[in-house]
Amino acid sequence: MYHYIEFPGQEQLIKIINARFQNPPSEIVEKAIDRFLELREMMEDERGETGKKISTSELIDWFAILNEYPPEEIIEKLETGLPFASTLLKSRSDREDFL
Repeated sequence: MYHYIEFPGQEQLIKIINARFQNPPSEIVEKAIDRFLELREMMEDERGETGKKISTSELIDWFAILNEYPPEEIIEKLETGLPFASTLLKSRSDREDFL
């Protein structure tokens, strides 16, 4: 049996992060989710609907790392790149394709 569950949208992802972390800075939450969704969309464009894409669990792991650093530093890193990309991009081919 197969049941399709639609991937959460931006607002739902914000709720998930806010529920998992105590008072995360809203600007980091929004920028991190924007970058995450951009990457996910790139993966979908490259691999199609059925290809492996980053998931909510990887977002949570990634945000846990981002949340350990000063907000100003993370905001700057999110605006210029994909900090701690190996948390999201687990395979060599992912890193080659999306970094």
